Amino acid sequence: MERERNVGLRVLGGARQGQWNLTFPGALELDSVPTSGHNREGDRSVGLKELEIMNYINKLKDYGPILFGIGFISPLFAQSMDAVSLSAPLGLSNIALGIIVGLAMGVVAKLRGRWL
Repeated sequence: MERERNVGLRVLGGARQGQWNLTFPGALELDSVPTSGHNREGDRSVGLKELEIMNYINKLKDYGPILFGIGFISPLFAQSMDAVSLSAPLGLSNIALGIIVGLAMGVVAKLRGRWL
C-alpha cells in the first residue's frame, strides 16, 4: 500500500536556499538519503545536487515501462530470434525489430498502466 509522506527539505547552497516541503506518493525517507552540509542532531539537510538528482529520478520513473521495453525486452527479443534462427522481415536487423517490439510493448504498458 502506497502512502503519501510530507517531506521537509532544507536546501543548502546556491540561490535556492530555504525550506521546502514536498508531498508525493512513495517519498523517500530522509534517513536513507545521503546528506550534505553540517548537521545538528535531528537536522535532515539535503544539498541542492541531491535534490536535483531526486527530481530527475522521479521524472524518469514515469517512463519506466518504456525504458524497460527498450532496455530489456528489445535485446531479449533479438537474442531469442537469433537463438531460433529467425530473421526479421523487411530487411531489418533482429535488434531493430526488437527495439520496435520493445518500444511498442513499453508504450502500451505505460498507457494501460500494467503489462498484462
